[in-house]
Amino acid sequence: MAEKPLTVSFGLKEFVSRIEHTMSDGNKSQKAEEFPKRGNSFEGEVESTKMDKSATVRWAYSEEVPKYERYERRNTKITVHVPEDIEVSEGDHVKVVETRPISKTKSAVITEIIQNGDEQ
Repeated sequence: MAEKPLTVSFGLKEFVSRIEHTMSDGNKSQKAEEFPKRGNSFEGEVESTKMDKSATVRWAYSEEVPKYERYERRNTKITVHVPEDIEVSEGDHVKVVETRPISKTKSAVITEIIQNGDEQ
């Protein structure tokens, strides 16, 4: 029996369609459930919503100073992504989850609003 010659197909049409599909996904807005969650989750207060699709969240914590046997107040402020299905305003108490890097400074996303700033 004669063997068929081996043909190599690069699948140019498939390749082009995949490229077009991935490029079109960049403009697609994602909901909070669609972001891959990984790492820690935090609760904090929204400080600023002046950026487009982003917000600044701050949370406070206490750190012990062993030398003086006292605690000092510290805080952490990060830039987070705000999905289009969530409306946040300054003063809201929100839950933040770490995710893949979204931009140079954003690698966290708001998943839910715990308490509105108006209700406090």
